[in-house]
Amino acid sequence: MEEFIKQFGIDWRLLVSQAVNFLIVLTVLRMFV
Repeated sequence: MEEFIKQFGIDWRLLVSQAVNFLIVLTVLRMFV
């Protein structure tokens, strides 16, 4: 898995932070809808 990530040069911390931000946005949208 690490080799796969390194091959694409993906920063997993950036990926995790984006996922967290996405979940926060979804939660906020559900609160208003």
